[in-house]
Parts: sequence; C-alpha cells; structure tokens
Amino acid sequence: MSGTKGVEGGSLLPVDIWSVLLLAPQHVVLLALVGLWLWYWELAVLSKKIDLSRVILCNEPYDIRPQPSSLKILQSTRACVVRITKIIVPMYIGASYLAYKAAHGAELPWWQLLAANSAALVQLVALLWMVLRSSRMVRRCLARTLLGGGIEGKPLRTNYILLADTLTSYGKPLMDFTAYLVLLFRNPLVDPLAARDLPSNAALNIDLVVGAIPSAIRLVQCLREFQREEDTWPTRRASLFNAVKYSTQFPILAHALLGRSNSRYASGRWVRWAMLLNSAYSFWWDVTMDWKLGLFNFSSTGMERNEVLRHRKLYSVKYYYGAVLYDFAIKFMWLWELFIGRALFRRDLNPVWLHLLEVIRRWIWTFFKIEAEYFSANAKK
Repeated sequence: MSGTKGVEGGSLLPVDIWSVLLLAPQHVVLLALVGLWLWYWELAVLSKKIDLSRVILCNEPYDIRPQPSSLKILQSTRACVVRITKIIVPMYIGASYLAYKAAHGAELPWWQLLAANSAALVQLVALLWMVLRSSRMVRRCLARTLLGGGIEGKPLRTNYILLADTLTSYGKPLMDFTAYLVLLFRNPLVDPLAARDLPSNAALNIDLVVGAIPSAIRLVQCLREFQREEDTWPTRRASLFNAVKYSTQFPILAHALLGRSNSRYASGRWVRWAMLLNSAYSFWWDVTMDWKLGLFNFSSTGMERNEVLRHRKLYSVKYYYGAVLYDFAIKFMWLWELFIGRALFRRDLNPVWLHLLEVIRRWIWTFFKIEAEYFSANAKK
C-alpha cells in the first residue's frame, strides 16, 4: 500500500501502511498501552527479586489491612492491562481500517468519518477510566498530583514520583494529542489522514501549555518538598536542585512559542545551550541522584564511597552500564539530529519513534529508581 494523499495545509506526504497504523492522534494511546505492558513486565521481574509492597503502596500506609503481596500486585496489574488491551486494540484496528479505506480514495459516510476521527479520544478516555477504576491509590495520587502538584511524604512519596515523572515522558505525545483535539473540534469530519499533519499553531498554543504541565507539576512538587521543615537539610537541598532541573525545560518551550508567534524570530544559539543544559543536568540526575550510582557522584559522600556503581545491586553489572549508555543516547538524541542535519526517521513518523524510545528510557529508569528506593528503605529499617 503506497501513494500520496493531500492533507490539511496542502502538504503531500507518502501514504503507506505505517502512515495508516501510526496516525498522530493514536500515538499517545499506543504509547500508553506499550507503557502499561512494560510496567507489568517490570513488576514481573522485580517481584522475583524484592518485596514490591515495601516500595509501591497500594493501600493507605496506616490502613489496618496489610499491603498486598508482590504476587497480588502482579496479578491485579496483569488483569487491568489485559482488560484495557481487549478494549483498545479492536477500536484501534477499526480506526486504522477506516483510514486505510480513506487512503485508497473511498468516500466514507459522515458517521464513519466521525468514528475514525474521534476514535483516539474515545480510546484514551476508556484507557484512563479503566486505570483509575482499577486502583484507589492511583486515583488518590493522580488527583493530588494534577490538582496543584501535591506530593505526600514517605512511604507514599515513591508512588507520586513514579507517576509524575512518567507523565513528563508523555509530555510531547500529549502535545500532539492536544493539537489533534483542536483539529477534531474544528472539523470532526475531516479526512482521517489529515491528522498526520497536525496544526503547529493549535488554538492559543494550548498544546505548548499542555506540554509544560508535567514539568510544572514536578517543579511544584520539588518546591513543596523543599518547604518541608521536618526533612533534613540535605534532603531539602536536593529537592531544590531537582526543581532547578525541571525549570530548565521552560526556556525550550518558550523558544517554541516565540518561533510560532513571530516569523522573524531568530533563536540564535541560546536555545541549543538551554537544551544542552537540560540534557546534561537531567542525565546526571538520573544516574547519580535517582539511581544512586557512584559513576558521576563527585560530592564528598560520593568520593568517600569510591564506587563506580553501587555496593548493593539487584542486577548484573552489564545492565547498569547499558542503562547509563541508553539514557545518555536518548537524552542527547537531538544533538545527533543537529549534526546530521535531518530527522533520524521519516518526517511524518519521526515523532512516534522518538516518543517510543523515550517511553523505553523511562521504563528502564523505573527499574533502577525502584531498586534504589528499596535499598534506601531497607537501610533505614
């Protein structure tokens, strides 16, 4: 299946099987589904090595009921993910089939156009509803996270960190989804393939606002933790520097906003320096602060430890080095594209593959983050 088809704005993009299967509105839904299966796989691996209930709380910390076992957490997660997959995949296949017909020039009736164009919205709503319905703790943490960047202290802190940091990895797919919603509400009966070329100036740049929300949430959470007087000063200081890390994302978004609003805007080199700072700072934080590895820990404590990795480890040494290299590669992927002067993948499919690589990076990050939190909790006990 190949050919060309006109899209909104008069651009011509090649139409092939990947263009139909990976329409921009479907990106966030597919990535969320992939993320859920990766999360289940991660729990399956971790449940054989640690007691998950010591790190991930499913009940209130002071509930009289005991925390569910690792096996119970794994079973409930699998049941939820399988249920979501059984609902999302048929809807996705149906929407892709309608897009396939449109790519071959078929004149779709209005109700099929509406079904094809609204499928991604319906799928995302269904996915979120089933996830929230499956866990009271997820509802609690997500509500407090979204309503003002709330975050509770230990032992619930890890729940909030995993949830909020995962949202930051879905920031760009959510921007694409917001642009799709603008296109959908402007013309719900547009050709389904037009969604491959989403408007870059979504109404009032609301897509940029949505893209900034995950980083803003983590920034507020870090500032809230910094204000907790019951925490030690080193802990509060780390929260402040963590807030600085998330703040480095906003100059990059400001550059995108200025570029849209002013056709004569010339960014110069400052935005590249901002991106370099964001990539380097976040990479160092992942390895040193989140994973507690000694590779780049040049503090007095780190020098005293004199460790490249960590004394206590759950996995083989090669996985730690592999994770560090992969994290570095994804953080600086933009630099490679800058040097070669083109996108790594085909133009209309480049975003989804980069988003997938970022979701995988976040999945790897959670492995070592949970491991570090587990050792930290056990050391204190």
